[in-house]
Amino acid sequence: MSSTKLETAITLLVDVFDKYSEKEGDSSTLSKKQFKKLLKNELGGAFIDHQWPRRILDRLTRLDFTEYMVLVVGALAMSCYDFFQQS
Repeated sequence: MSSTKLETAITLLVDVFDKYSEKEGDSSTLSKKQFKKLLKNELGGAFIDHQWPRRILDRLTRLDFTEYMVLVVGALAMSCYDFFQQS
């Protein structure tokens, strides 16, 4: 049985978190450095140069999985949606 698009998306979000959180120290959180690298590698360097991600990154110290999901699925996805609607 093949996965639905939503199941695939969720699996990918979990895999990306695991990929970056396992690189240093605590594998249940992302440091500011890890999250910045995740954004750069997974969304492109130009994305983090925009004002919204920069303000978030300036306030971060560590993100647990719940905070990561809220940011990525909530705020980042909504920002991307708005950006593509304007294009």
